[in-house]
Amino acid sequence: MFERDRGVAAYRDAVLSSGVLTVLTPSETETVLDLVARSWVSAILCLGVFLIEGTRGSVLAIPRTALKEVASELREAGLKNAERRLRRAAARQAR
Repeated sequence: MFERDRGVAAYRDAVLSSGVLTVLTPSETETVLDLVARSWVSAILCLGVFLIEGTRGSVLAIPRTALKEVASELREAGLKNAERRLRRAAARQAR
């Protein structure tokens, strides 16, 4: 997707205004990218993964309204540490 794409711009604006960001390790990034598209949550994960140059993982950016579902999806995929970091980032941002 390109930055000029309306969908990407709308997603970016929603996340920047009220979303949650966390960094994923390279192995967590690989697992997230390999998730099967089972629901809209997987689409949110695909839209919200921004790769960091090289093999340094990625940044996961999701709208706050999808926090519960995305955290659940990460937990089901075995990414409990990523889920924990995402929830902590949301709690810090809520203060």
